Amino acid sequence: MTFRDAEESDRPGIISILKASFTKIYAYYAAKSFESLKNCLVSSDKSGLTGVINWRHFKTRKEWICYLYWLAIRPDRRGKGLGMSLFKHAMRRQKKCGMVCAATEKSNKIASAMLKKAGFSIITRKEMKLHFGSETSKLCAEMNLMPWEDLYTMKKSAGR
Repeated sequence: MTFRDAEESDRPGIISILKASFTKIYAYYAAKSFESLKNCLVSSDKSGLTGVINWRHFKTRKEWICYLYWLAIRPDRRGKGLGMSLFKHAMRRQKKCGMVCAATEKSNKIASAMLKKAGFSIITRKEMKLHFGSETSKLCAEMNLMPWEDLYTMKKSAGR
């Protein structure tokens, strides 16, 4: 398995994986987030692209935050640890971030379990307000955080 920055030639494969991974409306927004391939990592093997992840960076008064935005794995490659591997490769690239965040629908048990296994924990909206203060609303908007989603956080430490 190879992990590398996404290239323009990967776009059709990325879109295919997104369409196979999300409902129509989520696939639409996921595809929009990949219009720029900046901060986008793909996994591939001899059969082609197997997975994709992208992220955003936000600067708050306290720290840089990395938000792992969309993660999708080709259906025939799911359940083999590829999502976690891709996720960890993306996290290693977050050198300047003090905190790494990711969100998932409350009902997505697979994504929730992966985030917990990776060392993330849920931060409630109340805890966000205490930590980020007046920046909370802007941060939630930049992350496109929806009421039906949980936000997971992890402080970035050396070696992660």
